[in-house]
Amino acid sequence: MNDIFEKQEKFLNNLKEKYPLLYTQRIWVEYSSGWYKLIEDLSSEIYELYNKWGSKYTEFPYVAQMKEKFGGLRYYMSFAEISEEDYNDLRKIIDKYEALSYKVCEVCSAPGKNDTLEDDYWYTTLCESCREKENISRREKDAAYASNKI
Repeated sequence: MNDIFEKQEKFLNNLKEKYPLLYTQRIWVEYSSGWYKLIEDLSSEIYELYNKWGSKYTEFPYVAQMKEKFGGLRYYMSFAEISEEDYNDLRKIIDKYEALSYKVCEVCSAPGKNDTLEDDYWYTTLCESCREKENISRREKDAAYASNKI
């Protein structure tokens, strides 16, 4: 199995153990390890909110999908029936961490910048070092393709 997938699986299993009300279903994930701390903090803050709600609800919203889109974290939940006020409190937490993701490198967690790569339209949030590595990798692939090595 790919090392990246094993690391991601281990991270998800840890989240399921620590936050069982949040991670009740099999979820779709598509992000890099640079955001693990961000997702951990987001999960913890939502769980604190759930503890504040106590036994107010028989079902809690659970995570349906976490992914990268336009270089930012997207955190989708399947909502149980909760009050508008509680929904707004939950949404504020999610919005806060989604906004923070535009300032955290997707790869290494260093401060990052949301921008496109060289000659590309794909937005990513990367630190200078990871952005340069990705640009070099793409230039090498382009050169290999141009010389029919791929």
